Amino acid sequence: MTDSEGNYWIVEYKGGGASLDAEQMSSTWVRKNIARLKNDATAAWSGWGNRLEAALKAGKLKGIAVRTANIGGGAGQTEELGRWTYGN
Repeated sequence: MTDSEGNYWIVEYKGGGASLDAEQMSSTWVRKNIARLKNDATAAWSGWGNRLEAALKAGKLKGIAVRTANIGGGAGQTEELGRWTYGN
């Protein structure tokens, strides 16, 4: 997703009681996944890898993680788990 300031956002959604893995959303994790996308044989994914890498180098890559709890078999309130800014 992108915002009005031209930032690219990596959005991670968790449901129920799920949480982020230990490294998930870290700078190392982001860089590893950008490299994986760039090396994907599918042109659509490698294109995203290039876009995200350019945003990272320009200081225009951000991340947010949110979670929606399950309450009584339905969706509860969505909470923010964290925000990150990635750059050089």
